[in-house]
Amino acid sequence: MRFVALAVILLSLPAFIHWLTDRPDRRQYAMMFLGIGFFLAGVVQIEASFITWPLWSGTVKGVTVSFTDMMALALIITRRRSGASLPMLWVLLAYLGTAALSMLPSRLPMASFFYVFQVLRCILLFAAITPEMTSFAALRGLLRGLSLGLLVQF
Repeated sequence: MRFVALAVILLSLPAFIHWLTDRPDRRQYAMMFLGIGFFLAGVVQIEASFITWPLWSGTVKGVTVSFTDMMALALIITRRRSGASLPMLWVLLAYLGTAALSMLPSRLPMASFFYVFQVLRCILLFAAITPEMTSFAALRGLLRGLSLGLLVQF
């Protein structure tokens, strides 16, 4: 069943790309989807794992992907290229490098890799959302999604 969920999530990427390419004004709804996705956790969020350790006592229990990751990747792929760079990207990459270096002395390097993969997911979301904030519609969509996500959590 895990591989079926993984296939559905991975195959959603071309659907998201087509959905965003077909009508670029839908980017605000994609941002709303990302905003809601930040607050969906536990039973509500659908994730699939390449590798999972469900009984692991750590915070990150595997290499997981979700629909939120696929939407962020679709936003990056369908974005018009601009000369602007991401602010403070070097800080995030330095943190990623530090997390990756922590795998070397670890007794369980796979468990450390789980965290490295989670940092990569955070950088992916940062790279997807930050350039979109130049559009007021995208900002409004993100704030609507965050508000709806808070209501779900409430």
